[in-house]
Amino acid sequence: MRNISIIALCLISASAAAQGNVLTISGGAAVAPRYLGSDKDQPLPLAIIDYQMANGFFFSSMRGIGYAESLGSLQFSSALGYRGERSESKRYGFGGSRGDAALRGMGDVEGSPTALVGVTLKLPARFALNARFETPLTRRENGDAGSIGLSSVLVDGRKNHLMVSAVASAGDGKFMQTYFGVTSSQAARSSHARFTPKRGIYQGELSVVWVHHIDQRWSVSTTLAASSLAGDARLSPLARRTTAPSGALYASYRY
Repeated sequence: MRNISIIALCLISASAAAQGNVLTISGGAAVAPRYLGSDKDQPLPLAIIDYQMANGFFFSSMRGIGYAESLGSLQFSSALGYRGERSESKRYGFGGSRGDAALRGMGDVEGSPTALVGVTLKLPARFALNARFETPLTRRENGDAGSIGLSSVLVDGRKNHLMVSAVASAGDGKFMQTYFGVTSSQAARSSHARFTPKRGIYQGELSVVWVHHIDQRWSVSTTLAASSLAGDARLSPLARRTTAPSGALYASYRY
């Protein structure tokens, strides 16, 4: 459900620059809100497997299963991904909780496989424009979402890589109703007032990532981000906090 993360952007950038088949395994920890609009943060284990083949096909726990191709300064990708569930209770799994008691009475939002399409345009001065569209293949009532972002590589040395990114995410009417709206029946079961949001931008996010290369195979990455709800999402009764921080620290090994 979230827009493409700065971690995934780094994987795309690294795979585009790599030659041959590259397997990247990463592990660490992250901190993020329990759901969009939550006023509570939770620690999360972070495990990433990303296999980029020289012919363009990839398998990635962040990017999905798909194919990417570069045509000059343009890179196109299409993939099969997965949009996670949202629970009305503190239901814990390996990836942490997908909900909170604040959602009690709202019902669960079931997860769904998704079709993902992405485009990256490399610009002068180490800038890149990124766009992504996501549509569920099942649970069509959960709606479509997309994002557009601008990233910039500030440092690209042999030992250190520093990149910043700004991303705006939007959803259609079904998406907004699913994740930020409150129907009459949900209002009757919960403590939230009825709310019908319109389609549009629901979040903006600023991110920064620093990658330190220990050698040709090992690296350590740190990411920091701040996201802010926008539009009708900001007015939702489910939005207990409109601005939230997140971050991650992880080590990577490339074969």
